[in-house]
Amino acid sequence: MPSDMLNATFAAQATAEFDQVPAQGPYTLSMSNSAIFIPLHNLTTTHSDIITKLRTMVASGSAPSFLPLSYASDPTLSAGYNQQLLEIASLLENPSAPSLEATFATGTSMNALNLHTLSRGTVRLDSADHLAQPILDYRTASNPIDFDIFAAHVLYLRRMISTPALQKYGAVELGPGDAVAGNRTALMEYVKEKMTLSYMHPCCTAAMLPLGKGGVVGPDLRVHGAAGLRVVDVSVLPFLPSSHLSQLAYAVGEKVSFNLGGGVCDKCALTW
Repeated sequence: MPSDMLNATFAAQATAEFDQVPAQGPYTLSMSNSAIFIPLHNLTTTHSDIITKLRTMVASGSAPSFLPLSYASDPTLSAGYNQQLLEIASLLENPSAPSLEATFATGTSMNALNLHTLSRGTVRLDSADHLAQPILDYRTASNPIDFDIFAAHVLYLRRMISTPALQKYGAVELGPGDAVAGNRTALMEYVKEKMTLSYMHPCCTAAMLPLGKGGVVGPDLRVHGAAGLRVVDVSVLPFLPSSHLSQLAYAVGEKVSFNLGGGVCDKCALTW
């Protein structure tokens, strides 16, 4: 708890536990134990400009140019991508839908995580060996508006660090600093070089979209053109949600199980 961090007795006990072999206690936590989820609407006064820029990208027909070349030449995939971007624009406009997730813990840095990335990568079989690990190309930040959103996230966290609530715990800014934050070009380079542009939330490779928009499954999770085949996992999401994926995986599996009958694997989110 934050109040414990200012408790000298607690701090001494936690330090002593950490110094044991093997180390014990709260300071052994290697990952963040707290997180905030903030809508773009609350992050920056330029949120409307970012959303307008995104919708203009779709209206101008330029959005597919930021897809992998093999995707951009497919009209169905281009149509699906445009639809996704418009839906994400509506999410970013919604003051109740988080855009930023920031995780932090005692003694670690806060991370700015973009919950609705606009960029799209690929997952392909290895043509030389279909049983080998698939070939992944994340193509993070290939859509330039992702940089605008990340910059808004970084500037928000800078302001948050300077608040009395965090200053009393000794929060210190390590970057980007005043000089970088006040220069848009320098800030974009900072985001490119320093930020985690993809945060290991793999999903969306078998998107629930109409076939005419590059979709793989329909609302019933049946694969288009294969009535006897369903996909029941987070690959069916058309884009990242405003949350972590694990609970959503269970929700998808349980909903299919209850609606269609059958069983649920207790070690995964698969339904049969």
